[in-house]
Amino acid sequence: MDCFQGTNRGRFQMITIGIILLVAFLGLAILVSSQNPAVRGVDIAVNNIGLNAQSSVLTPIMLGITSLGDGGNLTIIVIFLLLLLMIAKEWRTAACLSLGFLFVSWLTVYLKNFFMIARPNMPLASSFGNWGFPSGHTTGATIVFLILTFGLARIVKNKPLKLVSISICGLIIFLVGVSRIYLGVHWFSDVVGGWLLAGGVGMVIVGVSSVFTSFALLSKRT
Repeated sequence: MDCFQGTNRGRFQMITIGIILLVAFLGLAILVSSQNPAVRGVDIAVNNIGLNAQSSVLTPIMLGITSLGDGGNLTIIVIFLLLLLMIAKEWRTAACLSLGFLFVSWLTVYLKNFFMIARPNMPLASSFGNWGFPSGHTTGATIVFLILTFGLARIVKNKPLKLVSISICGLIIFLVGVSRIYLGVHWFSDVVGGWLLAGGVGMVIVGVSSVFTSFALLSKRT
């Protein structure tokens, strides 16, 4: 997990995995935009599961979880994390987090307008805009907490605390996506697309950053 201190082979493997995720996103985007019957069927089935699970107890919880992926809230979270990272002198993690968040935020808006995939026909969905692919909340939460995961793997020395911290980040990534389906504001494919896109971008950014840092340190020694 500590990609910053891994071998060059591990770093290039991370970049490769990131590229594979991005290719998978592209494949999914083609299927979604062509209205593939199989993908459409899965979307409708999962959407129905989410709607049937709605309750007066669970809905406020899901609204709270989904707010973690809101652009404004994520911006505040990122600024707070950047301050902590700079205090800890974790410049690489701070740079990756800044670049990843800004790039994915821009890219998500661009892709939504490019693919123009409509959201589910639900009252709440209209309040988040017309287009749903990929899910902006999901991509935002994924890029932030994925890069934070790699940073925590480097910063936190206590193994139980490290495991708990990384698990919380992973849980947030998963639950933000689930909350979007539960609330009926995104199709399942929107959320999976968000996970693939942000996961791929995050892995490539962190992997490339680690490779360049490794080469820079090596050149100083020679």
